[in-house]
Amino acid sequence: MIFLSNPDQSLALREIKDIACAILLCSFLMAPTSLYAAMNLSVNPSEGGNSLRFGPIDSASAVVSKEVRLRITSDEHQQYQVFQRVQNPLINEKGTILDQEAIKNYTLSGSNSLGTLYAQNETSLAYGEELLYTSNPNGDDDSFTVIYRIDKDQLSQGGNFLGKIIYTVRPIGGNSLQDAFLDIALDIAENKNFELESSGGKGVIRLGTGTSNDYQGFIKFSFSGNRGVIRIFQEMDTPPQNDLSEPIDPASINCVTTNKGGGFSGNLNEFIQKRSLVYSSQEENDSVAINFEIQKDKIVDAKAGSYQGQIRYVVESEQFSKIIPVNFLIDVSPIFNMEVDYPQGGVHFTGLIPGTTPQMKEINVRVFSNLGRPYMVTQNVQTRLTNQTGENIAPDLFSMKVELLKDNPGRIEFAGFSTVPEGSAPVFFSNNKGESSQFKVLYRLDPSLELKAGEYTAAFMYSLNEI
Repeated sequence: MIFLSNPDQSLALREIKDIACAILLCSFLMAPTSLYAAMNLSVNPSEGGNSLRFGPIDSASAVVSKEVRLRITSDEHQQYQVFQRVQNPLINEKGTILDQEAIKNYTLSGSNSLGTLYAQNETSLAYGEELLYTSNPNGDDDSFTVIYRIDKDQLSQGGNFLGKIIYTVRPIGGNSLQDAFLDIALDIAENKNFELESSGGKGVIRLGTGTSNDYQGFIKFSFSGNRGVIRIFQEMDTPPQNDLSEPIDPASINCVTTNKGGGFSGNLNEFIQKRSLVYSSQEENDSVAINFEIQKDKIVDAKAGSYQGQIRYVVESEQFSKIIPVNFLIDVSPIFNMEVDYPQGGVHFTGLIPGTTPQMKEINVRVFSNLGRPYMVTQNVQTRLTNQTGENIAPDLFSMKVELLKDNPGRIEFAGFSTVPEGSAPVFFSNNKGESSQFKVLYRLDPSLELKAGEYTAAFMYSLNEI
């Protein structure tokens, strides 16, 4: 052991130690950079910026694809690999996740310089790690291009979708790695090409009984750019009724769907209580017409007036949902008339032979009314039963009877044969609702020895009047 007792010598020794430490520190700071070898991954969309943006995209858009350039620099001199995966799925403002099949990707052949490209065949963007590239054994710097393409056939939703892709570079057999992120945005246009046309004007179906053309009406839906299944449902929101809240008979209105997708055929009864599917297809472009028609034989008992209701159409597709209310109007024109069928030649009796069977003549009367008010039918004897010479037949030999046809409403006079009255006499009264009805009048002539030879004829007229 050495002892230095000279103070100057101790000072000199401390200075030597300080110098030695300084040299050692300097040597450490200037050590070879291999102690801090670096690996760097950069991601650059070809259009610039720090995100990959698509859109707006609709059915008319051309093929949409984008390029992303990946560049790797390394001084580790160790072979490395580059991977890709979806970190955040693409989600729109409604929380809907984009179909994984909607975005395809592949590496561009020949876009690298040294290593080996993988994933050169187009595949769907994956949530698991996908190997894109392996460097040469020396781990030299390189770059390559990845192509991303939107598959429009797989776009079943609309909206603004946002997600994130993560790229990872990792040395083979090493522990170090580096991640780089790329935001991806996709603007898919909602299906705006949906049009509505109706026979009664915008959002109105109008039917009527005024003319033959009024008996029919329609509503027509047209669309284009559809993706996936589209369905149209029809339901009666408010049944058609008049000012007195009296409904029209649903069986009197038929509706038929005409389109390529198949559909519905029936009458208002079919959907007056429940929603009915009237159209379903996967057509990209189509139109569907729902035709309505009044059944003439079933509308005759409907009271005159305007009937108003509302039909609701629910349109559902994978892109959008719509509720379309449509006003449904039926104008029933007033009817108040009568048809009388006289026997051929009129009320005319010939070949009368005393003591033979009485002769009968029949008149059929039909009344049509939708006014909802009671009415009556009156018989007017214009001329009495008279022969060519103007001689009248005895009143007790000429009688009449009225019969109400089966299931017809109303009340008759002359339920049994009675002498035909002179002048005017009511023969039929409607019910309180003034419903249409049908009856017949029978005229009977009894041959008698009192009858003089000749042909006898009478003239009658019937009149219809409200009560």
